[in-house]
Amino acid sequence: RQLSHLHRLNKDQVSSFQGLHVLVAEHVDCVLDPLLPWKRRLGEFRAFVNINGCMPKYDVADKHQASLYSWLMNTQKGAIANQKLSHQQIQDLEAVDPQISKLL
Repeated sequence: RQLSHLHRLNKDQVSSFQGLHVLVAEHVDCVLDPLLPWKRRLGEFRAFVNINGCMPKYDVADKHQASLYSWLMNTQKGAIANQKLSHQQIQDLEAVDPQISKLL
């Protein structure tokens, strides 16, 4: 909560927060860029598709793949339905694989 005022601080002050601990630094980064967790997850999703050459499937044996599948088919699909994603976020998702626009 106290970090919500980071936008009022100068770069040196923000850097001092980031130097405290890796978890504090991560929180500071997310306060400064609220989309950072989403962008990181998109990066994981994109890497999976690039490495495997396919969209993730719900596979109980592969927890990471199942998690990415759930993120796309539940979280992102729901966010689109509820108009919670920006046009840019939707474009970023669709840029990963042409099939995504059909799924969402």
